[in-house]
Amino acid sequence: MKHILYTLAVVFVISFSAKAQSENYHTFKVDLALGYAQPSGNGVKGGASLSLEPKYNINDQVAIGLKFESSWLSTVTDTRNDYYSGAAVGSYLLTGEYYFLESLARPFLGAGVGFYNQSSVTVIGGSATSATIGGTSFGFAPKGGFQIGHFRLVGEYNLVKDLNFFTIKAGITFGGGRK
Repeated sequence: MKHILYTLAVVFVISFSAKAQSENYHTFKVDLALGYAQPSGNGVKGGASLSLEPKYNINDQVAIGLKFESSWLSTVTDTRNDYYSGAAVGSYLLTGEYYFLESLARPFLGAGVGFYNQSSVTVIGGSATSATIGGTSFGFAPKGGFQIGHFRLVGEYNLVKDLNFFTIKAGITFGGGRK
């Protein structure tokens, strides 16, 4: 929690001390997206992902912000033996995006760095037999996508110490549109 508060403080200091400001777009925006998460590895199945990203437009091409995301992954399933195993990953990242165009359709590239928390659970015969709360790991997440008006489509690869996974998300942006 101390790391999250420190990251928030740094983002706000950078945001409000920046001399350049977006000329054609509103300063603040929030992205809300829902999508599919696919972990790498054999026998690992995908799941759902939900993210919330408040951002500050430094100028018309660059936005910085935070990403709060939760992804639920099914790692092993054996329905014949009534055995299920899964993981939940929460991420808290400092993000940046670069927009290539100032038009209705805006392709972008970006990245995020920060902390990932992982938990897992194993269920046999309808009862949880083990649950572990994983530690905090540092990670990196390059991303790319496009925004058309207030609609977003984003692909992102999360590189984490114990679990790498790809997410593809669609969502909407509140605020941040043309002035």
